[in-house]
This record gives sequence, structure tokens and C-alpha cells, in this order.
Amino acid sequence: MPRNPAEKISSGYKAIEYLVYIFFLCPALLYGVLPPEYYYHFCKLVFGIRIIHQHHKSQGDLIVAHKALLEYVYQFELLYYQHKMTRLHFVRPCIYALVHLVPKHIRVGSLTEASQWTMECTIGNLGEEIRLHSNPYANLTQRIIERSHVNAVKSMVPDLATSKTLPTGALDIGSNYVLLGPHQPCQMDKQVFGALKTFALSQNWHIQDGQASLH
Repeated sequence: MPRNPAEKISSGYKAIEYLVYIFFLCPALLYGVLPPEYYYHFCKLVFGIRIIHQHHKSQGDLIVAHKALLEYVYQFELLYYQHKMTRLHFVRPCIYALVHLVPKHIRVGSLTEASQWTMECTIGNLGEEIRLHSNPYANLTQRIIERSHVNAVKSMVPDLATSKTLPTGALDIGSNYVLLGPHQPCQMDKQVFGALKTFALSQNWHIQDGQASLH
């Protein structure tokens, strides 16, 4: 679940959390709150973006998503800044970028594979390696150079790369899938546990003390 944005709005990277906030929670939370014309306009954005982020989508799906996003951009101009120069600052670059999502998708492939999340993760990892706080940028640059050298050597001599170990509590279930353990304890209600129990039994798992485990 996403964290409270009022408390965690500026701490770290939250690409997934903002997707959940805007494209999964807001359609329900804003229903009956926004005036109808603004709500229907917002739903066109949600419709298009949800299709774009699917791992599997047809050409027909992309066409209707592109149509919805074009309508969203055009109606954004009518609803919010009304072609007035005094309101031009309301049109952020991300609004204009919506026009290019589907054409870029067709040209370079799924945008879920060309997002900035990988870069955000790398920036976060490199930031954790900074040890010289008196000159952090020089230290960060050196860490990037050293990592590039290591990656280059691993690419040239793959046998040098050590095998990755699974996280604590994880289980390799084959076919390149890993069953991960819970990150934090949580208490299931009866309906959720009933659904999990039904699924676990269908997979020949063993239920013991309110938890599911593999044979």
C-alpha cells in the first residue's frame, strides 16, 4: 500500500506510489467530488495510462488509448487554460508528452521497459555509497566510474560475477520465479484468508497456523 503522501511526499522516489494514488485510488476518491466534466476528463487520462502500463496490449488497445489521451490534452486546454497566455504556465511538459506516448511506444517498445525507474534505483544505490560528505559530487563520480569498470569486467568475463543469493525466507519455485516472504507482519481478515487458503489448496500448499507454506 502507498504511504501517506502528507507525511512522505518528499522522501525518496515514489513512482509506483504515485501511480497507485492517481490512477487507481483517485478515480474512486474523486467520484462525486469533482464536477462531472472534470471527472470524465480525468478518467480519459486514467484509461489511457492504464493501457500504456499493461505488459500485454493489442494494437487496438493502443489506438483507443491514443485517442483518449489526445482528447484529454485537447480538453485540458479548453478546461484549464482556455487558450489564454496568462494561464500557459498550467500546461506542464508532462501534458504535452501524453501526445507522444503511443507513437513512442510503437517506435521503441513497451514504455514499462523504458521508464525512469531503473535510473531512479541506480541513483538511490549510488547515493547510499557516498562516504565522503565533504565533497559528495566528486565521491559520487568516483563511485560511478568504479561501478562502470566492474560492470565492464563482468560483461567481458561473466564467470567473475558471483551468483545472487535469494532474500531471507524466499523460495525458488522454478521457471525463473521466486516466492518472496512477507516484508512485514499483517493480520488477514477472514475473507482474505479464505481466498488465500482456497488458492493454496489448489496449488497443493500446506496450511498451518494460519499461514501458507509449500510442501
